[in-house]
Amino acid sequence: RDGDRAIFWQSADGASGAERLTKPAQGEEHIPESWSRDGKRLLFSVFKDAKFSLWVWTLDGRSSAPFGNVLSNAPLSATFSPDGRWIAYAATEAAGGIISPNRGVFVQPFPATGEQHQAPKRAIDFHPLWAPDGKSIFYVPSAARSTVAVPITTHPAVAFGTPVELSRAPKPLLLAPDVRGYDVLPDGRFIGVVPVSADGSASAPFTEFRVVLNWFEELNRLAPTK
Repeated sequence: RDGDRAIFWQSADGASGAERLTKPAQGEEHIPESWSRDGKRLLFSVFKDAKFSLWVWTLDGRSSAPFGNVLSNAPLSATFSPDGRWIAYAATEAAGGIISPNRGVFVQPFPATGEQHQAPKRAIDFHPLWAPDGKSIFYVPSAARSTVAVPITTHPAVAFGTPVELSRAPKPLLLAPDVRGYDVLPDGRFIGVVPVSADGSASAPFTEFRVVLNWFEELNRLAPTK
């Protein structure tokens, strides 16, 4: 639109036209990531020279600023925590290899302080998403493995529990460079786009949506809170 890859917004009912929010510099692409729950801030990625950096657009003042010195060779899938005080994202380094210990899911406070915490490493680890209550983070270990949930506490200090595979949650069968193919609704239901063929082929036609009910009860059974 208008000759660049920027971020625009538009009323969901279509009553108004699209309005530009960002203006990329030469050679940049802007990719929306996550709204804060109060609607005042938008996380977005800037893609330039084969690198993704993380930025924040603020409604008050309509301004943008980089966040937390976050830089990655793959999409960040950054997401605000429900209380808006933390950001989870995935990051990778080209020199580190697929299973580099420096590649995975990370959490930083918002605003950034330089503090950074890595979620327990399972495999490649990407596409993080906060649970609606803010007490867990979901992420995908790899394309062939089920989504996991890891308990997290942020006060008085950040601490992670043991990741638990969610056997009843949709398995996105996605790679780290893909767009995150699942989400969690405010009431806790999972929704995801998954192949329906027996062999799990990514080329299979998508002909149905599957909604998983009562999966929080399963999570509580597998990883009861103390």
